[in-house]
Amino acid sequence: MCVIAVQTKNQPNLTYDEVRAMCKQNPHGFGIMWNDGKKTYYKKGFFEIKEFYNFYTTIRQDSKVRDVALHMRIGTGSNIDVANCHPFPISSVPKRIKSPQGTADVCIMMNGIIGSSTKEFSDTALYTMNTLKMYYNSDVRFYKHFTRKQRLLFDNEIHGCRFAFMDKDSCDLFGVGWSDYNSKAMVSNRHWVWNTNSYQSYYRSSDDSYYYDWWTTKNGQRFATKKSDKRHKSYIDYLQETVV
Repeated sequence: MCVIAVQTKNQPNLTYDEVRAMCKQNPHGFGIMWNDGKKTYYKKGFFEIKEFYNFYTTIRQDSKVRDVALHMRIGTGSNIDVANCHPFPISSVPKRIKSPQGTADVCIMMNGIIGSSTKEFSDTALYTMNTLKMYYNSDVRFYKHFTRKQRLLFDNEIHGCRFAFMDKDSCDLFGVGWSDYNSKAMVSNRHWVWNTNSYQSYYRSSDDSYYYDWWTTKNGQRFATKKSDKRHKSYIDYLQETVV
């Protein structure tokens, strides 16, 4: 299950160990979005934890930056590459969706599974291009202007997923399961809140290299269907279990 962490300007930085825990649990690519009152910026496609954390701390040092959101991805069938990392600008243009960095009027991150995916595009990328762009065309800030009925309909549409919408001024959260983490960030789930020793049953080493054991085994990119399969707990259960 992916994880999103959203911070406002005055919250303290997440520590390296906290970001590392999120990345280790969700190792298929990391991204960040931030705003400064004028624009929304994004950069995605990190696969090295230290590089990602260093970029995050650099952004946080900028006095003009307001909100910052981090996303750590776990793949669910589409390619593990820069293009399918989050965030995504709301756009229907594939080149924009795949872009590793840039600015946008609105950027989004998602935790969960929403619809189908292809090898080229994840479910979130397709939902952004095909659905969110349609809403955006009718109202650029549609997520801020929901009536009560519209909010209920949208919550039903994204049932089980959590979304972060960031524009130049703020970051709005949708979906059930968000919680405060130590007054440092709002997080989309807490599966990553393990101690260091807990990683070891899922990782061959305790370093920060890009390695995920069950994914790289034979047929690892298929869903496990039996509880006897060692990939079952680490993939199916964590994707489908309820938010802690």
